[in-house]
Amino acid sequence: MRLKAVASEIKELKLNPLKTGLTLLLAVLMLGALIPPIFADTNPVSGIPFDPGAGVSDVLFISSYHYGLEWTDDIVNGFRETLSSEYSGEVKVHNVYMDWKEYPTEKTKTILYEEIAYKYKDVSLKAVVVSDDAAFAFALNNRGTLFEGVPIVFCGVSEKSYQLLAENADNLTGVIEEVDIEQTVRLAKQLNPEMKVFYVVYDQTESGESMGTTAVAAIENMYPEIHVEAITDDTIEGVIRRVENVAATDSILLTAYYRDRTGRTIEYEEMARLISERSKAPVFSLYDFAMGSGVVGGTMLSGTLQGKHAAELTAKILNGTQAQDLPLIRTDLYEACLDYNALVRFGINVKTIPPDVEIINKPISIFEAHRTLIYSIILILIFLSVSVVALSIHSRRMRHLRDELAETNKTQKRYLDEIAASEEELRAQLETLNEFYDALQESEERNQLILDAVKDSVVDWAVKEGTVYFSERWNEALGYPMEKMNDLDFLESLMHPDDLEVYKMLLNKHRMEISDGFSMQCRIRARSGEYKWFLLRGTTRFDEDGIPYRTVMAYTDIDNIKNMENKLFFSAFHDELTHLPNKSALERDFKAEMEKGVSPLALLLADIDHFKRINDTMGHFFGDQYIAEIGRRLKLAIPEECNLYRIGGDEFIIFCKGLSVATVEKISKHVLQSLNQAVEVEYSIFTNSLSIGLAVYPHDGDTFEALMTKADLAMYKSKETGRSRITRYENYMFEKIIWRMEREKQLKGALKNNEFRLAYQPQMDCKDHSITGFEALIRWNNPVLGAVPPNDFIPIAEETQTIIPIGKWVIEEACRFIKSVERVWHIPYHISVNVSVLQLIQEDFESHLVRTLSKYDLQPEQFEIEITETVLIQALDESIEKLKRLRQRGIRVALDDFGTGYSSLSYLRELPIDTLKIDKSFIDAIGHSSEKEELVRAIIHIGHKMKLFVVAEGVETADQLTNLKRKNCDAVQGYYFSKPISEGDVADLIEEMRHKETM
Repeated sequence: MRLKAVASEIKELKLNPLKTGLTLLLAVLMLGALIPPIFADTNPVSGIPFDPGAGVSDVLFISSYHYGLEWTDDIVNGFRETLSSEYSGEVKVHNVYMDWKEYPTEKTKTILYEEIAYKYKDVSLKAVVVSDDAAFAFALNNRGTLFEGVPIVFCGVSEKSYQLLAENADNLTGVIEEVDIEQTVRLAKQLNPEMKVFYVVYDQTESGESMGTTAVAAIENMYPEIHVEAITDDTIEGVIRRVENVAATDSILLTAYYRDRTGRTIEYEEMARLISERSKAPVFSLYDFAMGSGVVGGTMLSGTLQGKHAAELTAKILNGTQAQDLPLIRTDLYEACLDYNALVRFGINVKTIPPDVEIINKPISIFEAHRTLIYSIILILIFLSVSVVALSIHSRRMRHLRDELAETNKTQKRYLDEIAASEEELRAQLETLNEFYDALQESEERNQLILDAVKDSVVDWAVKEGTVYFSERWNEALGYPMEKMNDLDFLESLMHPDDLEVYKMLLNKHRMEISDGFSMQCRIRARSGEYKWFLLRGTTRFDEDGIPYRTVMAYTDIDNIKNMENKLFFSAFHDELTHLPNKSALERDFKAEMEKGVSPLALLLADIDHFKRINDTMGHFFGDQYIAEIGRRLKLAIPEECNLYRIGGDEFIIFCKGLSVATVEKISKHVLQSLNQAVEVEYSIFTNSLSIGLAVYPHDGDTFEALMTKADLAMYKSKETGRSRITRYENYMFEKIIWRMEREKQLKGALKNNEFRLAYQPQMDCKDHSITGFEALIRWNNPVLGAVPPNDFIPIAEETQTIIPIGKWVIEEACRFIKSVERVWHIPYHISVNVSVLQLIQEDFESHLVRTLSKYDLQPEQFEIEITETVLIQALDESIEKLKRLRQRGIRVALDDFGTGYSSLSYLRELPIDTLKIDKSFIDAIGHSSEKEELVRAIIHIGHKMKLFVVAEGVETADQLTNLKRKNCDAVQGYYFSKPISEGDVADLIEEMRHKETM
């Protein structure tokens, strides 16, 4: 618009050549003012020439401490100022603050990791710069995921920390921070030569104690005649009281003090100020940011110099030098400096100060104070003198110029004629300007279309004019009418208080540092009252004086993304089924308590007894509901001092912190009692019990993994010794698990390697002593373990489910054997086989048994299933239905070991059985216990009343046999007639028994 107005004025001035000429000159000057910004080849902020072919080099600067800490700010400012002068390319520095001094926790690292991973996932970093130990360790620990292949430049890291963290690491360089204690001590002695005692103040942090003890040793080594006394391990008030009593002739050295013995923190500058105000003796420091706090000074470590050297190394890396080729910097890090006000306060003679030591705050003379004014007056006098001479010369020249004026007028007229001739050329330029104007309008329309296409809500703030523009998208984003969305203060009032503080800090920092832009995540309250998450990105335009004149901020709605992040975080540390914390949360909480020094820490690993059978019987959906119900009951059963976790499957962990072992055992007993009751799920009722293993830190293990393993071993011991109990871990359990693992390992290949065989024990008729059938008993002979008793490997086979293929082999082998006996002797003996509950609940058990009987042409009544009371109770409903179907086919069912289980007549009446086998423990009591003899009589009587065939097991003597005959027992088996024998010996036994029958 301004150019069009000028062109219009030119048209109107055609009749006035002089005015037209002046206007033309004005237009040329205006075009000249426009041309430099368009064709400038330098950065208007830094003055560094642009390289059109080079991209922006992104550098991430991670500070260990918070923004506003003078040490951190000095390093960052020194780095930025030096990098802009050392590196000629365009560089963008991203600042991140860990705030480790205020929040030294693992959560801080996690938040920082997530922030960097999110914000810089698409940024190609050319270097990572870190200040101080926490940021250095973070960068090294995460360089494989966040900073792979990116060179690292460090500063603020001591020699000891460097050797500990990264002496052998590659692709890094940096500045080694070492305080100059000796130079400060030497300066203190020079300023205070009569000193008798040198007090060293430091805290009990690791760095504080290291620096304090180093200072004490240095003073003692340099000046043995001076007594050194440490002031440490006290409260802040205690330290102040002690320095108040220090004599004025002595000195104080403040090394590192940030936390007193109660854990209370204090800024270093504040501590320096308190000590300097209360002390009569001069106070010396090792850090330059303490200057101005009342300390005298010293040879002090400079944060600005640290940042400067880090920037020099970074610039060399950006220019192509490999980080490992750059030597570490250990020099030029100190500034010898004294505070004049502190020198006067402590009565130190300024004349004793070495000439190479800088003195700050020193009063200046009148000449120094008004040097500029004095020089200005002198220059004015000189100027006036020169002017007098010049005027005299000028008067002579004026006469000469008057003669030249006539000639100049002629020349000017010629110029005006040339300007008139240029009018046509200006008209063509005006047309070009009109075309520029039309293109500008088209660009504005295009920008509006882009703004409508994106989903961002935009704020355009004209800073100098004080006006703010809000895009129409705000109404859709927050629900407020647009007449309200016209004030920046209103938008800031909707921002969450925690985010508002960060927003103002970032905005002010961005405008002070004249950076490219800033970004953050913030919450803004919608009209509904709920806070919504936005990603705020802002940038500011500055004039040539560095004053901001326009700020544009775009707010992207990321509420759905944040909600998803929260859900993912919850899922990472919680069990999906029970919503209880998971194993990852347990490990995190356990290690956090270890770091706090809490002891003892107890893990109670609770496993649901027989859950797999419930899961296999009722289905996985039912099993999930069952686990959820158990989790709910466990949560109610434990006290507030303990936390509950589900770590997978049917296993839960109860985590008890700081409680005695006796208290933990009492809690576990209460849990067992609370859970040892019927559980109703989906209209089905099951008896329930838990087996619990207990391991205690640090007695049973010093790591989380070790304690989990030992709690698991103790839990398995609870299962082995009867379930529904708690067992404390003991060392022998590890040996037991090795014993078990060896058998489990060998058991996996035993069937394939033909290591099993069957032994057969005959069952004899009580009256005529004839053989009625055989019981098949499995035997295992392993080349490594030798002969393994059934009691050792059967439970392992059941738990590992290898009992299922083994059981099928036993049925196949037993049927083959009894058929072979029938072919030779033409007698249809029956064969009894023990069956586990795992076999019984298999869907194909019934069909497999029927197919096998058919394969060997056996009658169903020749096969008898032996099953114990315990097996039946574990899956009672399903077992009964399946046994009823087998009996309908003619297959016999025997209840084994009767008397050792529940032995309830109420359920015995409901069982689909044909044979009742009395346990050997009752037979052994015959002749020794009249009470048990009566029980045997009662069992036989009840069995006959229920029309059951009664067999006595473990008969070993003639007296036992005679007694059982009197009680009308149907059949017996035991060593009195025969121990279990091989298939080859069965023929001899049958031959022997038949021979006795014929005699």
